Amino acid sequence: MVATRTLAAYALTATAGWVDTVGIMLFFEELRIFPTYMSGNTTRLFVSAADGDLLRLSLFGAAIVLFVLGAAAGRWVNDGTRGREAAGLLLEASLIFAAALAAASTAPDTLTLGLLAAAMGWNNVALTPTNGVAPRGYITGTLVSFASGVTDALTGRGSWGTVRQPALLWLSLAGGALAGAYSTRWLGELFVLLAPAIVVTLCALTVAIGTPRSARRS
Repeated sequence: MVATRTLAAYALTATAGWVDTVGIMLFFEELRIFPTYMSGNTTRLFVSAADGDLLRLSLFGAAIVLFVLGAAAGRWVNDGTRGREAAGLLLEASLIFAAALAAASTAPDTLTLGLLAAAMGWNNVALTPTNGVAPRGYITGTLVSFASGVTDALTGRGSWGTVRQPALLWLSLAGGALAGAYSTRWLGELFVLLAPAIVVTLCALTVAIGTPRSARRS
């Protein structure tokens, strides 16, 4: 079951890549607002401030605030127990599903953005780390860990085993982003966001039927 939970963490990381790519390509291409990548939004927030662009400033600021609120809500729900984790994942899936409905309706794109930003904040805390693996919507630190692990392995200061985890996390995010990019060509606005909602729901079911964490530690 540890392996299953680890796979769920990689699946949630892929979901973040999918949502971020779809969000930019379909809904926020002109503004380049990221539903997941808050480092980029923070940089563009202050660029907008320097340019005196109050509209963009407010949109980037709102995305960051909603992301933080989503992460806070997700952390409050997830106390590390199986039931609370599964419930939290279902709530995250509900946010993405609501974003899919908003995208397919006449609702403004800002509503879709807000729901996705909150969901992706939640995504980062949806699972308690298992064997050091947790969902990630940001990858810079992971690439640093990968580069450090490769260097340590080549110089004899570490083992190649430390390289696997950051490599798989990056591949998960990259694979999700690639799938999300191609999905915009094949699927309508409803289904392109319905797919990640289904993935998160499946992760919730996986956690719900899994072995309790306390039993795994014994």
